[in-house]
Amino acid sequence: MDNQKEYISKNIGRILKTHWKLISFSGFLVALLTMIVTTFFVTPVYQSSTDMLVNRKTNSNSIEQYNQIQTDIQLINTYKDFIRKPIILNGVRRTLIDRYQLDIPLAQLQKNVIVSSGSDSQVFTIIASNNNPRMAAAIANAVAYRFKNRINNLMSIKNVHIISKAGIPQGPIFPPKKLFIAVGLVAGVLLGGLIALLYEYFDNSVKDEKFLIEKAQLPNLGTVFNISDQVIDNNTMMANIKLDRITQESETDEPTHEKKHPQKKR
Repeated sequence: MDNQKEYISKNIGRILKTHWKLISFSGFLVALLTMIVTTFFVTPVYQSSTDMLVNRKTNSNSIEQYNQIQTDIQLINTYKDFIRKPIILNGVRRTLIDRYQLDIPLAQLQKNVIVSSGSDSQVFTIIASNNNPRMAAAIANAVAYRFKNRINNLMSIKNVHIISKAGIPQGPIFPPKKLFIAVGLVAGVLLGGLIALLYEYFDNSVKDEKFLIEKAQLPNLGTVFNISDQVIDNNTMMANIKLDRITQESETDEPTHEKKHPQKKR
């Protein structure tokens, strides 16, 4: 086995070149299987978002306006937690059932709704995900309208505005087919290379004359070339012809030999 390891380490390039068909087929096969799985067996996930602005109109001076903006920015963190509470999402569930006959459990809806915002920004984004692109947009818009109406009634302020509605996404965010296929191709090539190396590792046949003399430490008694069947048949036929001639000549020589050497009478 040590000889095999040394042989493989020194000839890895030649081994991979020899088995390039196996490696290429393995890469193509795994990439094809990855494409089939991601297309027909993996449920796609669509995502849609709507943007909201927190801004209270005021006629105060610049200092008061600045303080008010900072207050609105700090309120966004409260709004982000408030949006995913049952007081908002239960109303969203009823809207989805009445308009779209879509009944999503509260726990699942909380997972499907994400709220994000930038630092020192008065804008935050409501992101909704669903297996149906139309329903993803419907959930995001329902959450935005429900939150706007409830926050205005609960806090008696009107500083939340919808600045962009959620649209129907053009494609899924998961699975990323191109990325998965590329990863499958690379994995298939690596798998094919591994199979080729394992094949060479467990193959104990003599690779060449150098391997026989240096590694196995056996003498080279000769070389047997590959002979085609036609050449073998021709040589066999010629050998049979010569054998027939020799047999005929030996049969012809036997009477002559008896005449030259007659047996003496006693």
